[in-house]
Amino acid sequence: MHPQKNLIAAVEVTPDYQFFIVLLDAESGELLQRMATPENHFALTPSWNHKGENLVLVLLSKKGKALYTLTPKGVKWTRLTPWGFDEYRHPKQSGEQVWYTAQGNYGDEIFRLDTLSGASRQITGTPYGAAYPTITPYSQQLIYTAYSEKGHRPVVHADSSLPETKDQPTSMIHQLVEDLTHQEPVVEKSKATSDPYPVKKYSKWNLLNVHSWAPTFVNFSGENIYTGLSVMSQNLLGTTIITAGYNGNPAYESEKYNINLTYRGLYPVFDLDYRFGDTSFEMEGFYTNEEDDFIYGVNTQQTIYHHYLRAGANLPFNISRGHYSRHFEAGARLTWQQRSALAYPLTQYRAVGESLVATGLSIERIIPRMDFYGMEYSFSFQNIRRGTSRDVGTRFGQAISLSYRHSPWGNYDNGSIIGLQSRLYLPGAGRYHSISLSNDFQSKQWGQAVATDGDYYRHYTFSNIVGYPRGYSFLENDQLYLFRATYRMPLWNPDFSLGKIMYVKRLRMNLFYDQAYAQYSRLRMDTNIKQSFSSSPASYGAELHADTHFFRFVIPFSVGARVGYRTADQSMFGEFVLQTGLSGFLVK
Repeated sequence: MHPQKNLIAAVEVTPDYQFFIVLLDAESGELLQRMATPENHFALTPSWNHKGENLVLVLLSKKGKALYTLTPKGVKWTRLTPWGFDEYRHPKQSGEQVWYTAQGNYGDEIFRLDTLSGASRQITGTPYGAAYPTITPYSQQLIYTAYSEKGHRPVVHADSSLPETKDQPTSMIHQLVEDLTHQEPVVEKSKATSDPYPVKKYSKWNLLNVHSWAPTFVNFSGENIYTGLSVMSQNLLGTTIITAGYNGNPAYESEKYNINLTYRGLYPVFDLDYRFGDTSFEMEGFYTNEEDDFIYGVNTQQTIYHHYLRAGANLPFNISRGHYSRHFEAGARLTWQQRSALAYPLTQYRAVGESLVATGLSIERIIPRMDFYGMEYSFSFQNIRRGTSRDVGTRFGQAISLSYRHSPWGNYDNGSIIGLQSRLYLPGAGRYHSISLSNDFQSKQWGQAVATDGDYYRHYTFSNIVGYPRGYSFLENDQLYLFRATYRMPLWNPDFSLGKIMYVKRLRMNLFYDQAYAQYSRLRMDTNIKQSFSSSPASYGAELHADTHFFRFVIPFSVGARVGYRTADQSMFGEFVLQTGLSGFLVK
């Protein structure tokens, strides 16, 4: 931009690769003047001098780069420096002096050139480099950008005593490159082959493309990691994502083998999840029967097979704009669970004194196969302000999700459950700090009742949508409200690497407070009277996390520990915490 007129100087490149400097009216955009570069050299970063009399710029040719001035009146080009490969950049002129960026001894520095004498002088001597010189019009002070281990920052230059020289300072980096070049063996030029490569049509049905595996079982939907094995596949179009694996955690024996398929080639998005496993059933001992006076003995060991299938579709909408990420999604899914039937004999005995005498009869106890069908409907919305990698959490935003599950078919009735979850994100007191506030609620309706050995019936119900306060593994509930408050803060960015094993990126701390209110009822088997109960457990404490990459794996892991206090039993607790950032993992 001209310092006194509404005039813009710009570089023009035509479709046939002709290069010009053009002058444009800043208000109308009208082309006022077009000036061809000498020998059609490519022009870079033109700028006006402080009076607007001429332009100073860099020209690029086969011989390298050189500094030039251009006087539009009369179209006069003047070369200021010899051609070379010193990477001249961002020249600025004031009077007879030209400031520019070029290669110094160790990195980029600011230089000043006297256009009358041709003498150049290195102005800066920074540890990591300097660039983008600017001269104030009145005080003639130099302002530039200095780079440090903390990033870029603007600097007002204090004059140094570096001597003026006729030639550009010798770069140690250039000398090192030249010395290494002479040590390298000469490679003879080889002619490129002109063999034709046939063009083949890529079928969208090429669904399998295995790209990664992991010596752990990775649950992408739940963002959990267990012992086991995982294999991941994504086709070249990114429309089909397949994950398969073996879960070695003993708590998940009923679903130890997993395969998940997500297809994004259509709208809506379809997903299919199948799990299979087996559990052992052991029963040994003697039992009485209320229907007669006999005693029955049992000794059986069998295998129960479990199948789990989940299929559904969802409609994702992305309405993100500017600084905010906005998404909402609606979906519906069908779930099917099957547990194999059981049958085992009961040997009949009669009590004679203190001895048991077999009657020679036996009866067969049969537990029928369970077939359970459930439907799930969900809606979610989020409005999240985009952050930086230094933020330990979302600093501003809102998120809400609504879910409903019921069991319309099958030979088992699990009742229904509805859940509402909300999140509010706010900035913390310090830089990169964040606060998250959660308000979650769920309500269950009983399914069919089952008699137990205790005083109350047990009713089939769906698993929870809302979690528990941190530090609690179980909380009886029919209606549950949970409030969670978490304050996240960074502690240290060590950038520590232990070879190829692990890389620790950041240490951070969380302070938390959780409060739950639970209500539930139980139906007595002897009187059929419903009794109501309530509880309000809470917990508070701190967490220490290390954001880590293991074995140079692209997915980040957060390894940490949690220490807190439980109000329900008035005791301290400690937990190991392992988290992942898997929700957005997609190979690009």
